[in-house]
Amino acid sequence: PFNVNRLVEDLLNYPYGCTEQTISATMPWVMLDEDSAKQFGLKPRSQAERAAKVAGAIGRLSGMRNSVGSYNLWSGSSSRDVWLTAYAVGFMQDARDRGFDVPESSLARSRTWLLEQVQQSTGAFGTWSANLRRNVEANRIDSSDANVLREDHRRFAGLATAALVLARDKKAPLSTVRQLFDNYQERARSPLPLVQLAAAFKLMGDEGRMKQALDLAMTR
Repeated sequence: PFNVNRLVEDLLNYPYGCTEQTISATMPWVMLDEDSAKQFGLKPRSQAERAAKVAGAIGRLSGMRNSVGSYNLWSGSSSRDVWLTAYAVGFMQDARDRGFDVPESSLARSRTWLLEQVQQSTGAFGTWSANLRRNVEANRIDSSDANVLREDHRRFAGLATAALVLARDKKAPLSTVRQLFDNYQERARSPLPLVQLAAAFKLMGDEGRMKQALDLAMTR
């Protein structure tokens, strides 16, 4: 049901350039080789043309990365965002795995920072009050509950995305990711972080939790 041609053309002509926008606009250059472009009725792009676009995006992204390895939406910002950093690392992994030149230095420091965030993940969440837990179980959420749930989901989503990109490069601490899933899976308010954890567990060889996470995602 998706109009792939229109969606890709919109991305290729995307006029904005923050970290997320740079990645989103470059993803078609990474993903669509000449055969795929023809399949969706898009203008085929040469490997050299694609490589130049990807290299330009990676160069731009280097200016969005701070000294500790985390990414900001714009250069000069001092914020540190787990999800955004994992999104950037995942993009560069996609480019690398499809044969584009991605300097290891662009990945290593950011992976180390993400690993630190995942290792500290058990301290990222507060304890839900009995009242909040009852309201969640009864699907009776007021505005104060919603704020807590939104912030907890944001944290969980960032850590799940980080776990997946670390698992792709065999850098994820399995015991810590298990704790994140076992103790805080209820903090996910949408399926995507649970699917990402399922993929991470698959890569790390934990088939049992892979299935648990996927089953939870399908009902969330």
